[in-house]
Amino acid sequence: MSRTYRPRAAAPSASGGAVVVALLAATALLLGGCSRANEVATQASSDGLRAELGGLLLSNLMVLAAGEGRPGAVLGAVANHGQGPAMVSIGLPGRTGERIEVAQDETVLLGPEDNRIRLEDMPEPPGAVVELRIVSDRDGELTRRVPVLDATLDHYEGLVPSPSPS
Repeated sequence: MSRTYRPRAAAPSASGGAVVVALLAATALLLGGCSRANEVATQASSDGLRAELGGLLLSNLMVLAAGEGRPGAVLGAVANHGQGPAMVSIGLPGRTGERIEVAQDETVLLGPEDNRIRLEDMPEPPGAVVELRIVSDRDGELTRRVPVLDATLDHYEGLVPSPSPS
């Protein structure tokens, strides 16, 4: 007489269901932790560049210009999280930059309606990038490539500088 083995369907147990629930909870915690870490590491989108120089945080840096060879204006913000005030110069490499003072724990806005940093004779057209040299009397210096934009985007219309009257 031969016997055939037929496995029985296992009856669900309370401990098996608890294991599944525990695994799902652990997975949710791990994934939640990952998204929290990613949230901290991401940067808000903007048209400009973000850079750090010692205790200075430069955010949304860009240049508005009507075209190559035309004047440009630096837009963005400089926040001073360091100890004491800082004198900051921003300009094109090889040229004298315009200076602004940023007090400790202060954020200075750069733009047409705020502290104006004008760049004469832009070496690059809108759509390209241009090097900006940022110098701090307290934190050193750095050079970063920032985007050159024009009035193609509606929110920059009226902000692009025009040539100085001769």
